[in-house]
Amino acid sequence: MTNVITFPNAASSADVICTPLSITFPRIYRAAMRDQVHYTLSPDRSPYPDLVELKQVRSIVAGDRCSVVVRRHQSFDMAHAYLIGLKDGNESERYDTICQTDQGYFTLLERATKPSCRRR
Repeated sequence: MTNVITFPNAASSADVICTPLSITFPRIYRAAMRDQVHYTLSPDRSPYPDLVELKQVRSIVAGDRCSVVVRRHQSFDMAHAYLIGLKDGNESERYDTICQTDQGYFTLLERATKPSCRRR
């Protein structure tokens, strides 16, 4: 079952804003475990039994070997279909949450960063 997280509509200084499209994206959290890192739209700690730290971030932390794509969808059905397509194509290891704001529905795709794109 896909989780739907509804967030308040008011933007804050911690939100990511795309000025040309007038879209405020939801917050992104970095869940650090002892041996791995995941990025998520959910502040829920329960999916991470070995959690060391869960904090809000504005960018990928240098040294993390993953990239994220936060995508905006116009409806729940479109967001859900997107997640099903990802699962069918095995495009990502984690894609379980739909985040709802007044700007629409958002999904986060986490995938390995290509070695040629990694920051040093």
